[in-house]
Amino acid sequence: MKRYLATLAAGALLAVVVVFAVTPGSWAHYRFLTNRFDFAAEFDEVAASLRQLSATMATFYMTGGPTEELNAFPAERALKRRIFIDISNYMQDGVILVTDRDSTTLREISFIDPLHAVAVTAEDWYFAYQDMSRRRPLSTKKLNKVAVRYYLKKQWGRWIVLDYDVFGQEEALPAVPVEKIVRW
Repeated sequence: MKRYLATLAAGALLAVVVVFAVTPGSWAHYRFLTNRFDFAAEFDEVAASLRQLSATMATFYMTGGPTEELNAFPAERALKRRIFIDISNYMQDGVILVTDRDSTTLREISFIDPLHAVAVTAEDWYFAYQDMSRRRPLSTKKLNKVAVRYYLKKQWGRWIVLDYDVFGQEEALPAVPVEKIVRW
């Protein structure tokens, strides 16, 4: 009977080790669930990705989307495609959207699990339109105060933005849509 129980325990332990060894992110999940997750380091990495995203997006819109910057752009392919379609539509109309980020305040970051996070920022952007060929102003600068909810995933060792929602800064943000999280 003792031998049977020892064999059963060894088999169960081996199964756990195999699951941890084979399943991507399993050690990260273990650290997350046992409070060994380095929230401070991950918080800094998420904040750095959001800063890089804002800076790169502003450059994309003002220059017509230089493809050399694509790999530095911390966003998922579908989001990059959406932004480039937007830029292309402006370019077809002979217009450039000039963006200037005045300030960004990180309100909160919530980690759903060790590989998924939701961040909310308060952002002040100035927007103006220019003629693409002559770069002459077509509008005056307008201040836009927005709250942005970013949905992020850690892939290839860095945090990338999967999607985002924009709200008015004074608006109460609705609950995070379940379909956004389920889609991850």
